[in-house]
Amino acid sequence: QARFPLVVMAGHVPFLQLAGGFGTADLQVRGALGAPEIRGQLQVKDGKAALSGVPAPFEEVQASVELEGERAVIRSLQGRIAGGDIRATGDVSWRGDEWSFRTTFQEEGGRAEELLAGLHTGKGEVTGTLSLGGTLASRGRGQEGFRPNLDGRLKLVMLDGQLGRQTLVVRALSLMNLGELLDARTSGISSPGMPYQRLTGDIASERCVAVTENLFLESRAFHANAQGQVSLANETVEMDVAVKPLRTVDTLVTKVPVVGRLLGGKDGAVLAVFCRVSGPLRDPKVAPLPLKSIRPEVFGTFRRLLQIPEAATGP
Repeated sequence: QARFPLVVMAGHVPFLQLAGGFGTADLQVRGALGAPEIRGQLQVKDGKAALSGVPAPFEEVQASVELEGERAVIRSLQGRIAGGDIRATGDVSWRGDEWSFRTTFQEEGGRAEELLAGLHTGKGEVTGTLSLGGTLASRGRGQEGFRPNLDGRLKLVMLDGQLGRQTLVVRALSLMNLGELLDARTSGISSPGMPYQRLTGDIASERCVAVTENLFLESRAFHANAQGQVSLANETVEMDVAVKPLRTVDTLVTKVPVVGRLLGGKDGAVLAVFCRVSGPLRDPKVAPLPLKSIRPEVFGTFRRLLQIPEAATGP
């Protein structure tokens, strides 16, 4: 048995930077001196580490790990990140400088401005309480591969925050020119931060391409649903977006700059606005999305999430 500072293991897991804490090991070592096989138990106390691509560090980490030669099985892990709690299990395997990683985790109550800062060059463009859970996996060689090969299935919930002017959501809504339909005082599109009440979605990631069919944004001025994909590696977006204004409109607006087509009810109220957002994440283009070009299954999701009346005719 031995107790040692975790920093002595720095470099053994390339995508994880160890910065503090202690480990207690009960190990059996056998085999050649140049390539020993290590088996046994490792207990982590008060660990601190940073995961590649995540700006906020893991703190107060407590973990139980089983070492099985070229594989480490994380039986349990808990800690703190960005003011929230995290729990996880998983495993890491390696052979030479090649490695693979997978985990099932749940993070609750972290600060979005800390967890998502890396998406906007270190600036906290998104605020609120963020909870994220699901599975992640990756593989690589040496220091390379973690982000480009990242796969996963995630469930996202964000509450009571603001979306900054540089976020994709606010830029797209601004380009849609919805001033005639949204109450500027409650939408906040023209202010430094657009307030929202809830942002949820199921996200599937494969080789750093994130795909969603049910990203849902709820604010006091409108509800919005987005379906499509974002390539984090290429920094591009391809999404169909529907926005449902909550402001009462007495007369159906038949022409809005850029967007064009609206879906109106029998009483003349605007039910939804449809558009396609595509191109570079830093400078996306917004184009009208005619109803006839929306696939029936996509329109069905729009209808369900935005509660568009059945009487409204889809494609």
